[in-house]
Amino acid sequence: MSIYDLGELLTHNKVLVNHLEAYADKLQQRVDLIDSYVEIMKEKIARAQRMDHDPPSSFSFMRHMQFDWPNILWYLEQQPGEAQATGISLLHSDLPTTKDLEETLNGLWRIQTIYNLNGSDMAKGLLMGVQHKIADYMMEHDHIVNLEDHSLNYFHLVRHMHKDWAHVLELMEQPLGKSQLLFLKESRPHYPSAWDLEEGSLGIHRMQKTYQLQPKDMVRGLLDGVHHGTRFSTLECFTVARAIYKKHRYHDAVTWLEETLSLYDQASEQTKENYQILGFDVSQANNLYIKGLMHLNRYKDALKAIDRDPKPYLRRLRDRVEMRMMSTIDLPLEKPNPPLTGLQLCCRGGCPYRDMHRLTCSYNTTAAPFLRLAPFKTELLSLAPYMVLYHDVITPLESLTLKNLSKPHMKRRAMTFNKQKLRPLIDSGRTSNSVWLTSHENAVMERLERRVGVMTNFEMENSEVYQLINYGIGGHYKPHTDHFETPQLEHRGGGDRIATVLFYLSDVPQGGATLFPRLNISVQPRQGDALLWYNLNDRGQGEIGTVHTSCPIIKGSKWALVKWIDELSQPFRRPCNR
Repeated sequence: MSIYDLGELLTHNKVLVNHLEAYADKLQQRVDLIDSYVEIMKEKIARAQRMDHDPPSSFSFMRHMQFDWPNILWYLEQQPGEAQATGISLLHSDLPTTKDLEETLNGLWRIQTIYNLNGSDMAKGLLMGVQHKIADYMMEHDHIVNLEDHSLNYFHLVRHMHKDWAHVLELMEQPLGKSQLLFLKESRPHYPSAWDLEEGSLGIHRMQKTYQLQPKDMVRGLLDGVHHGTRFSTLECFTVARAIYKKHRYHDAVTWLEETLSLYDQASEQTKENYQILGFDVSQANNLYIKGLMHLNRYKDALKAIDRDPKPYLRRLRDRVEMRMMSTIDLPLEKPNPPLTGLQLCCRGGCPYRDMHRLTCSYNTTAAPFLRLAPFKTELLSLAPYMVLYHDVITPLESLTLKNLSKPHMKRRAMTFNKQKLRPLIDSGRTSNSVWLTSHENAVMERLERRVGVMTNFEMENSEVYQLINYGIGGHYKPHTDHFETPQLEHRGGGDRIATVLFYLSDVPQGGATLFPRLNISVQPRQGDALLWYNLNDRGQGEIGTVHTSCPIIKGSKWALVKWIDELSQPFRRPCNR
């Protein structure tokens, strides 16, 4: 390599340093952005720790886990400064080779031998009594002039260009945070799924419809007249709106989208930047809002919304709206306002009046000898079908033990016995997690099995296993009966379900009642209580009055334990009067 190539090398070096500075800037931007992520996540955790146990709070955190973390993971997987690393890699082929470095080493050795120079003096830049200035650091090469003056600078630059930049390139090509990325990927299956989020969104909507709530109140934490500390952000509102829109509920979707856009307009610039970091583009919300307005024939409102958003792609949408206005005579669709159903009235605590003069509260001391010492507190709710509410029949410690033992085994999607398939299946009409427990599962279950036998005076030998249930966001169960139809009984060894016992393992401060709409009976969950009802009359026929459902939960978490008692083991306990 000729000494006259040093000027070109210096030019290359300056270009490489520029790339390296740009790479450092990219890294700093990445660090700043990740710092923003960290602050957002810390705020989410602090908010979650202050949360009440209510569906809006749970939904907010679920949306965060399902959407925000995947966006962060995607960003972390993108390697910063790829363009700069590519630029350095391309220039690397023009840098001094190993052969060039060997030649300069041989040249220095010849200089030392011919002029009889001392190695330590050469290292200090002292050549034949003359002190020369040697650049020691990479960035100092920008300021070196007259490189042809001596061979030490020549060697220093060749070594630096060959060795140091190779190490820099290798460093830039290494993936950052490899172990952390691997941990995030392995944790992904434990996050809420898209199905969970959609179910949660529809649970919020179900709660809105059942309790006749307004989105503008819900996003501010006002739920059925009670103010909670939970507030919805733009992101949560948009998630709910999108799920409702997919179900073609355009009136409600448009209302939620209006709240989405209103909250976004009120947000600070920093908050809006954070939304962008988390993958939210307000144009998505505005576009969906405009389409929703078009579905409702609200074309003038759609044009106003288009004018508020200057995005070029909306020009074509404006043309479509104007053409639709000119070609249709349809009036804007009014939002339906049907009268409240019995279910809505009862869930809100307004069940129609029913005759209760024959209903009593008492201490049950006759079902078993043991009850003379520890009688059951009983509240008779109905005579036909027979229904009674027991108070304080399961202790707080027993409830806590069952919940803690069951949590690791809970299934995310509710499983119910499908009466057509004759096997447990995922039930889309039920928003809950559940697990099956046998009467010999643990000491608590063994005690409960004996207790149910005493409470009901039924044989437990051939009865079904227990189901422990935790209801989710806006948790509910569609109206249903527990007894079976005659053709479905052919495959059941124990016959039909003669009775159901429902233990409440937790209090539910607001919402979540067990409702019997045909009987106008609503039972609010209270830890320690157990509800018993007969599914069959004394002829073994199904009681249609036992149709029941679970009202959406507004605040709290509903834990329940269900026991179904089969009829074929009860010929002497409850003879069939055919």
